[in-house]
Amino acid sequence: MRKITITPQSTLEEAYLDQEQISNWSPNSKRAYRKNIKDITNHMISNGLQPILENVTYEYCQVWKNDQAEKVKSATLKQQKSTLSSLFRHLNHAKIIDGNPFLTVKITDYTEQQYLSKDLDINELYQVYKAAHELQVQGINVLAPILLDIFTGFRSTNLISLQAQSIDKEAGGIRIMFSRSDKSEEDERKREVKTPNTKNRETFIPLPPRVLAYFLEYTKGMHPEDPLLYGLRGKAFANKQMNYIVHKICEHLGWITETPDSEPSDRLSKKVVVGKKTRKQKTSKYFTPHGLRYSVATMFHEMGVSDNAKRLLLLHSKKAQQGALERYLRRDTKEVKELRMAQILLETVLQTALDMEDQLGVQMNLNVIYENLPAAFQGQMNNMYHVHSFKQNMIRFTMSVVEQKLAQTVMPNQQIMFPEVSPYPNQTNHSSQYPNPSSHPFPSHYQGGFQASASAPINTNFYANQQDVMGLYHSSIAPEFFAEGKR
Repeated sequence: MRKITITPQSTLEEAYLDQEQISNWSPNSKRAYRKNIKDITNHMISNGLQPILENVTYEYCQVWKNDQAEKVKSATLKQQKSTLSSLFRHLNHAKIIDGNPFLTVKITDYTEQQYLSKDLDINELYQVYKAAHELQVQGINVLAPILLDIFTGFRSTNLISLQAQSIDKEAGGIRIMFSRSDKSEEDERKREVKTPNTKNRETFIPLPPRVLAYFLEYTKGMHPEDPLLYGLRGKAFANKQMNYIVHKICEHLGWITETPDSEPSDRLSKKVVVGKKTRKQKTSKYFTPHGLRYSVATMFHEMGVSDNAKRLLLLHSKKAQQGALERYLRRDTKEVKELRMAQILLETVLQTALDMEDQLGVQMNLNVIYENLPAAFQGQMNNMYHVHSFKQNMIRFTMSVVEQKLAQTVMPNQQIMFPEVSPYPNQTNHSSQYPNPSSHPFPSHYQGGFQASASAPINTNFYANQQDVMGLYHSSIAPEFFAEGKR
């Protein structure tokens, strides 16, 4: 048995070296741990304390935490705490000291919380949606995972597990299977609640029409058990693939910038570098894959989607564990219907904005439109064809703003007057132009407006072919934007 030579009067460095001798750590880990021990040793000396074990008290740990929090990043502080907690746990097992004062240290990572909780507003989400289409045209494979995450907010673990057969054409959405070995969002609850069910569990999440059409085309020719998603290099989705894709999106949007790197780098010492070295810097716009999850949850919440439906979307609901029972429920549950209607509205906003900009060079005021989404969501829940009038009003509003700007440019000294005319002469009967909802089950009744897949080139006659349904702007009408929602 190894002879214990460490006492409460031993230094931190001596105690750590004793621990290192019996630990199977990698060289990199050892270097990091030694640096952490050296840092706290220097801190104790700077506070007039001998860096010995018995001087590491609860009071000192609080002073250390407060001092270091102002000097180092929270992640670094957490790493230092982990090293020291491990050391004192080792000393406890060796019966050298009693207690572990670092277990009482609580580090709140405010920076990390802001970073992780970064969600996108409607304008930023549109930029991501547009960038995914642009990169896909360039041959960079990002569209499928980005589209899926924008409208479902799936975690990376969920995305990895998806197969071609996960796309359910009949139900109009995507099915996810969970087995006992899956490390998913269930793990957080498994620590507290034991799940006796050993069978696979299944949940269903709807997809909006264009996204569904895209994936139906995307999966043609695939074997049912083929992975649904692939990374930038064409390999099946695995750990960190979504991070790389989001990173590529941020680079494309300029949300990651390059600045001159004045610090030397040992890694580049063996390489021939032409020109100045640069360092990539994340801007405040930078987001993580989890940011898309926050975004869809926040937007649906602000639309008025119920808590139960949001729990289903985030895979937090018990209804996500109904398993095979859902195959016998042919009509949508209330929660699935809510998600479907909210997805349709969000997809309509993003795609209409993309069409308007690509085909007409006109940018929509997404902030104003977003403010009207709660009323539009209620209208959509009452009438599933409300999305057509909503899109009509978006186009009319956008074009009326363009006309006003153009008129003011041509006649700057004239006061431009627009009559307060509703886009619907007969407000009570405008929905009668659409077919009877009961005769057109989802998603076939949307084929006229959403038949093109998300990756297909936009039809140059799109608006000409959709005048009756989509309601092109007419110069003789100056609409009151979303008149229905304001009445």
